[in-house]
Amino acid sequence: MKKAIKSFLLILVCFFFILNFLPMSLYSKGDVDLVKLKKEEEERRKKLKKPKLTVNNANINTIKVPIKKYSFIQMEPVEGDEQEKDKSKTKEKKKKPIDPKKTREYWQELKKKLEFDIRTLEEKVRNDQLRLNKMYSDYYSMSLPFQRINIKDQIDKFSGLLEEDKLKLQNLKKEMDSLADKARKAGVPPGWIR
Repeated sequence: MKKAIKSFLLILVCFFFILNFLPMSLYSKGDVDLVKLKKEEEERRKKLKKPKLTVNNANINTIKVPIKKYSFIQMEPVEGDEQEKDKSKTKEKKKKPIDPKKTREYWQELKKKLEFDIRTLEEKVRNDQLRLNKMYSDYYSMSLPFQRINIKDQIDKFSGLLEEDKLKLQNLKKEMDSLADKARKAGVPPGWIR
């Protein structure tokens, strides 16, 4: 039994070595001549075009690179006449004042202002509702009628103000919901108000 185990392990070790070293012998094509590879690489680099101008710290500010503009569809350089036309068009565009309602900043600021107003008003309504609830608990805990009358007057005034704030909050939320429609009607891309 021990002989069988020893022979099995011996066979297993032999297979292990054969399987590990067999791929190396299959994939090795022979000796690689590194000197020859180096010479070939040097020749290849000599054949490459060298830049006409070397950029360094001394001449970095004086170098002017021609800007090539490409048309949208053909991807070919645009002629000089068209470049001049583009420059004159940009000058004309600069002269016209930009409508503030057509800028991204305007719409983003409008959205931020609405979000801020909604958050602050929601917080105020929440705090006022807690205060009103406390007034009601004070009203029902008082036993003297003149104290109850005084608290009831405060409750009436405060609940009126709270209802006004709730109505303002509701209107602000409607305005926030309609902001996308306003922007669409003004011709603004939808990404500006997201």
